[in-house]
Amino acid sequence: MNFFYLDILSNELKSVQTYQRVYTSEMEVFALHDSFNNKHGIELEDNFNNLPTIHWLPKVHKRPYKFSYIVNSRSCSTKELSVRMTFV
Repeated sequence: MNFFYLDILSNELKSVQTYQRVYTSEMEVFALHDSFNNKHGIELEDNFNNLPTIHWLPKVHKRPYKFSYIVNSRSCSTKELSVRMTFV
């Protein structure tokens, strides 16, 4: 396993206020998302049952090197909400 990769992600997650550590199970998170979606009339496709993932890509053309962080929510339980917020 590449510890450098994990260190970069860990440092990013700790350094910004966008992310917060929670001690909630994945199923509890889905239940919260489902409750919120139902309350606001948001329907999801059956396969939207993932949580977002984060990864990074190096910007090797920058000196010093920088990183581009990407959060993938292609089939996550918050996708429809994200789409609606984007087009408001």
